[in-house]
Amino acid sequence: MRELEKKPGKEYALLIISLDTDRNKLTEALKRDSISTPVVCDGAAFRSPSVTHFGIRYVPGNLLVDSNGRIAA
Repeated sequence: MRELEKKPGKEYALLIISLDTDRNKLTEALKRDSISTPVVCDGAAFRSPSVTHFGIRYVPGNLLVDSNGRIAA
């Protein structure tokens, strides 16, 4: 993630959808790992609407979503 964040001339944006249930522990981990990418975390884990919307079935995972919000890969 850090490498993708710092890549020069990148033509993409990064967003982390976290399925953590403890937002405080997530915040600590992000600070510890020096991750500055925006994070969405509602604390609902696999009950999160993001799981259904993006079809998340396992973690960790990566999705490539185009500028129209469609999953490209």
